[in-house]
Amino acid sequence: MILTAVLAAQLAGTLEVSDTSRADARWTYPSQVFTFPRHVKVVLAADLATIPMVRATVHSRQLALSVMYSPTITAPDVELLEPIEVMNRGTVAAVWHDRFVTMTVSESGAYGLFNSAYLYGGQIGVGGAEAQTPAGQGTTAGQGTTGTGGTGQGATGPGSTGPGTSGPGSTALGTMTTPVITAAAPQTITYVSSVSNAAVTVRAAPRVTVSFSGGYMVSGGLDTGDQFYLPLQYGPFGAAAFLYRLSAHDTASTIATEQAYTTYGSCPPPLSGTFVVTPETPYCKASATTGVLQETVRHAFSGQASLSIGAGIAVATIEPAGVEGVPGSIPDELTILPYASATFLYRLDYRNTLLLAAQVLPTVDLRTGLPSERAQTVLTLTDALAEDLTVIATASVVQSIPIQAVDPYTITLLTGTVELRQRVDRQLSALVGLSGLWQSQVGYGDVGSLVAYVGMTARLPTTRF
Repeated sequence: MILTAVLAAQLAGTLEVSDTSRADARWTYPSQVFTFPRHVKVVLAADLATIPMVRATVHSRQLALSVMYSPTITAPDVELLEPIEVMNRGTVAAVWHDRFVTMTVSESGAYGLFNSAYLYGGQIGVGGAEAQTPAGQGTTAGQGTTGTGGTGQGATGPGSTGPGTSGPGSTALGTMTTPVITAAAPQTITYVSSVSNAAVTVRAAPRVTVSFSGGYMVSGGLDTGDQFYLPLQYGPFGAAAFLYRLSAHDTASTIATEQAYTTYGSCPPPLSGTFVVTPETPYCKASATTGVLQETVRHAFSGQASLSIGAGIAVATIEPAGVEGVPGSIPDELTILPYASATFLYRLDYRNTLLLAAQVLPTVDLRTGLPSERAQTVLTLTDALAEDLTVIATASVVQSIPIQAVDPYTITLLTGTVELRQRVDRQLSALVGLSGLWQSQVGYGDVGSLVAYVGMTARLPTTRF
């Protein structure tokens, strides 16, 4: 009893409960066509979604534990009375620290249903290697993560898990989510994902910080029928970083990362001729490994502005692990590629931020399983127009660098979002926004979407115990 009372006295915690509900008007290209129970071509669709979230945290002086659960409940194409879809997401994390060492263990997962017709529109939950960021890649040591998927298109947006949530669908610069196109009849498929991660950071000296991290990722369709529409991608990832503080305003970081992912799903289409995707399309499996060794220098101009520039070398290997039906469609090769990054961050306060980031690095394409060297640029602006009114604007461009030997399925991806958030009171906020996406990939054609939405976010007062 005495021990229990002592432990309880050292612990404190919080409980947060919120919900964001949205109504969308959505245009997609190509237009969706439903053949059952009647033939319908959808030009403009309406969607409804609600995203409740529960987060509990418990912490002491050295230990912090957190648990989060946030399902997304979507009613797509309400004008056609399509079935309701539920995507479950959860995260568990533990952090321990003392004066010199910080250790983190986390597990995040997702499981749910969605209609494959919305894959090319970037429906939530679609991810893979392109939606995961091992520590040290897509980030700058000492600067924090360069996030790009937090605003997205919410319930039906590219690379987003919806307002106020986080999970495997969230993205970071360097791991942009690529929507998936399907030419077969739409059907409901099951998506599953799991990301396990552990990290250790050690302050080895007053100017030196060393960190190591690693984990395992699984993301994609649950069974072979689902993997026809959304390939399954799985494998380990790891990173190591060495940071040296040159001065009060300058740091230099050496970062090494590696990802070894296997992709299993319908084979990539041929690069010439007409190719129609059907349930009889053969399946392919490929293993791809990408590694990056980079050197990054960061300079803080002031407490609000900083600039980081990085350069390095990347290695991409492709090892076929079995090809069914299309022998020789996946090459076996090793390629040396360049890596470069630049990030400018201006943060006046937590409500006024400008972020401009660019990166060139290889990533594993979710559809083909092949490494793809891509240039990516992200612009994020958060501006408090008034005390209770905030505008958030994001834009991103992804362009494959056409190195034919590495990835013949080059891609161009454009996304953008503008959202206004009006705080009504401490527990209630209103939002309105416009979000768009356009993608063109060799062998898969062009797809796009435009979503206009309105919504409300309600939060209960935070419970402290």
